[in-house]
Amino acid sequence: MNDGAGRPFEVHRGRGRKAAQSANAPLVVREHVSPMPKPSPASENPPSPSIKTILLVDDGDETRVTTKWFLSNFGYAVEAARNAEEALALFDPKTHDVVITDNSMPGMTGVEMAHIIKLRAPATPVLMYTGHAPDDRSCLDLVIQRPTHLLALQEALEKLLAGRG
Repeated sequence: MNDGAGRPFEVHRGRGRKAAQSANAPLVVREHVSPMPKPSPASENPPSPSIKTILLVDDGDETRVTTKWFLSNFGYAVEAARNAEEALALFDPKTHDVVITDNSMPGMTGVEMAHIIKLRAPATPVLMYTGHAPDDRSCLDLVIQRPTHLLALQEALEKLLAGRG
């Protein structure tokens, strides 16, 4: 027998002759595994995919968790923070390709955090995803006004990162 992909296997009922005669004996499947071929030099170190890493900052647990899950399903690595202070402690321009933040948060606002991010790493894009957009957008690369569908955020993120090259 084979498994449909060309790999052979055997099916036995239990162990031994008595078990083979019993209809109630458990099924035992043995797969015939052929030895793995030796990798060629080109396949020994396959190139790793270019995964973009996002630092997501939102004090709303439901919004943060949902947005993280949504963007992760598009292949992004998402690191989440509950507030601006936590985000600034996590932020690393060598790791994070983009920062997505809410504006209205306790303590430091998203726009204040964006100013600090831009001082540390001017090339890192900051996308604000908020229900309360600030008047001063000088440190923001893009503002997406909520409520909106998360696909609008994902599309804007793709365009922002594509422009970064």
